[in-house]
Amino acid sequence: MQVEIKIDSSYIDPKVIILTASMTEDVSNIVKKLSQNASQIISGYKDEKIEILEQTDLIRIYANSGKVFAVTNKGEYILRLRLYEIENRLPSNQFIRISNSEIINLKKSIILT
Repeated sequence: MQVEIKIDSSYIDPKVIILTASMTEDVSNIVKKLSQNASQIISGYKDEKIEILEQTDLIRIYANSGKVFAVTNKGEYILRLRLYEIENRLPSNQFIRISNSEIINLKKSIILT
């Protein structure tokens, strides 16, 4: 397999082109990896600053009063995505939607008070 990268300032977003004689398992895996990575970033707003939120840091994501919030050990962030959009970005083996308005991280302990 050959990999070629061209730097061109006229491209605002990166563009990936795969040239192949046929669709192979390797090509399918590459496409799958590229598709997964493109939508994994979740950013949140806190104290008028935007931060990239690591999936492993997320404890819960919930909707309240028309807004979506993410809770981490560092605090609560406002998200600009809808709950279903966030759900699509999170791995289903780690996060589960427990109601219409909440997603939890199965690998984090939640203490109910």
